[in-house]
Amino acid sequence: MQDDQFVKQLTAIFCDGLFSYTDEATATSIIEKSLQLCGGSRDTLSELAQTKFFAKHSPFFLTIANRKADGGLNPLISRKAVPPLLTELFEICGELKEETQEEIMQALYIDSESDLFEALKTHLPLFHRQSPHSFFDDDEGKPSLRAMTHGPDSFSISISIPRFYDRMLIDKEVSFQFLAIGSLWSLLALPVEEEGFQGDILAWNFELRETNSKHTYTGPPIQRSINVAIRPAYG
Repeated sequence: MQDDQFVKQLTAIFCDGLFSYTDEATATSIIEKSLQLCGGSRDTLSELAQTKFFAKHSPFFLTIANRKADGGLNPLISRKAVPPLLTELFEICGELKEETQEEIMQALYIDSESDLFEALKTHLPLFHRQSPHSFFDDDEGKPSLRAMTHGPDSFSISISIPRFYDRMLIDKEVSFQFLAIGSLWSLLALPVEEEGFQGDILAWNFELRETNSKHTYTGPPIQRSINVAIRPAYG
């Protein structure tokens, strides 16, 4: 980190964009001024942007944590919309350090920002589970999941899986990642091929697993699994 005067100057520049949703023009101005302060070096700014120089946090954390600080998102802004300042920071930094990815997740956990996680996940390889390519995503839309929090330790999910039978037959897997109650979860659907399911019965296993969390547990992560079986009606 640079000297105190430099840090104060950089902090003052970022003050314009870390306490509310910042528009594209302001975000661009912040990055341009920061680059000028860094002598035009993108590498220097990338290193600094991933440093916790602002109230013991990096600009990544504060941009997400204060996304709703002005009383809520503008209704015209999608919940999945990436704040322009984040977009600028991603462009400057490229591949993020693991510590930065972890801090971003901690910011997302504050309000269980599942929609924003979906938009940012390609920048978070430490946490993002890459789903196998599907043959059907271009036909009738991709599977979707919506998580609803009902309390500090309770949530429900609703899922939509277009062409579910076809996906199970060809893809052999449908998977989701989402945030709820301060944790990152994965939901995996797989076909079941066991002796217990015979004849015309079709069966699938749905596995819900907690893969990361802001909480500290004494026991193992939460995992739940259920088999669903149906007998198709033919003719």
